[in-house]
Amino acid sequence: VLISTPYIIGAESVKNGKIINKAKYAEIYNKELLRYEERLGYIVAPELLDLATIKELITTTRKEDVTVVEFFSSAQAHIDRIAQQPARIRTAEIYRYNLHSFQQYIGRDKLYTFEMTRKMFQDYIKDLIQEKKQPTTVINKVSIIKRLFYAVRDEYNDYDNGILNVKNDPFKKLEFPQVLLNAGDKALTPEDMRKVINMEMDKGKGYRITTLECALDYFLLSFYLIGINPVDMFILKKTQYKDGRIIYTRSKTKRRAGGAEISIPVCRQAEEIINRHRGRGEWLLDMQGRYANVGAVVNMVSRSLPHIYELLDLSKEKKSFTWYSARHTWASIAANECHFSDAEVARALNHQSEHKVTRGYIRPDWSLLDRMNEAVLAVINKAEAE
Repeated sequence: VLISTPYIIGAESVKNGKIINKAKYAEIYNKELLRYEERLGYIVAPELLDLATIKELITTTRKEDVTVVEFFSSAQAHIDRIAQQPARIRTAEIYRYNLHSFQQYIGRDKLYTFEMTRKMFQDYIKDLIQEKKQPTTVINKVSIIKRLFYAVRDEYNDYDNGILNVKNDPFKKLEFPQVLLNAGDKALTPEDMRKVINMEMDKGKGYRITTLECALDYFLLSFYLIGINPVDMFILKKTQYKDGRIIYTRSKTKRRAGGAEISIPVCRQAEEIINRHRGRGEWLLDMQGRYANVGAVVNMVSRSLPHIYELLDLSKEKKSFTWYSARHTWASIAANECHFSDAEVARALNHQSEHKVTRGYIRPDWSLLDRMNEAVLAVINKAEAE
């Protein structure tokens, strides 16, 4: 990799990487070399960068031109802010764990944003695969670091005034190996879902509900409520359940412009579970009284689902049977069995619309969700009859 300069000099005038004093304009040439050496000194761990990146940094960056952003500490500060929001405590825990894992991989306490390259993450993905991490684990780990990088970048860049302290984007052309993208999904077949719904177990005596029964109920409630996630289920209040519907704003997309409120129909099966797990005070469900936080609920369900899998002998791979199988199963049945469009399924799951502006003009009509949920449950009932 060569750096172009306006100077021409013969090999006889160079010794040990310097221009000998006898050469014409030697002082000017050596000042230019010193300038590049100083810029190279600004780069932390240049051995992690390719030559093209180093060339760009030393030819375009001056120390006084840029605020050097340290990624690990900045990302941790962002996570700490997330943790201050009660509904996102579990998210903060997951982010913190994955940031620590990435820091262990890098092997040092500091990593500057300009050091982060696509090659770095290609190598990180290869390392995770070699450790025999599950495909979804690999994708999630890298995706979380990506979210943290973008959060740090947005914090330090002033786009209005054209001040870009973080110019690079190591994720722009980063692609996951096809072997990861082709990994099996979490959705159950209608027949397997019916097995889960009809599962018989020893019921708790009196008011007591067993842990396994509790895990099964929470899983099924997520399915009946069109894939509501654990965080949103944990913080549901009694005031959000009225007239046969649960109205809530997805915590995952709460910062979306215009909000992400959704109105879910409560079917008979969901109502029975809610009544069995009535919470105290303002809380709709008993999760708040049983568990310290949503992370404890997720851990309980995650430990219980493998036992349910073994008891039912499901056709899906054991490792793919998770709490989110409820959401994936609902979406897969709605699309593949009921033939609703991708846009309609996305609407039901409250995913962000590709027509953001148009969506702002349209008054919400939640009757679509009613029809879709009825159709999905009809498929389950048909699977039982067969």
